Amino acid sequence: MRHNDKPVEVLIHEAIHRSNCNNVRIGGKSYPIERHDQTGCRFVQLGDVVVMEQRKTPNTSLGRRALEGECLSWAIPKDHSQDWRLIESNRAR
Repeated sequence: MRHNDKPVEVLIHEAIHRSNCNNVRIGGKSYPIERHDQTGCRFVQLGDVVVMEQRKTPNTSLGRRALEGECLSWAIPKDHSQDWRLIESNRAR
């Protein structure tokens, strides 16, 4: 799915990494940015996909990159029928 010429997952990714953003508007509908109870990671659920920021932890290479300020998120199919997709951009805004 695309919105304003970008994949919807990328729009959500960008919103998740804006600390002052509490929701993302797609196709005239607003979706809340929630926080995972156990990890504290911000995420948005849109239909059958969840877009969640990378957990900031020194235990993994992606976690270290996130700790260093890189914007990393995952597009995760709710039923796990497909592989997770990594979404990357340079720095949080």
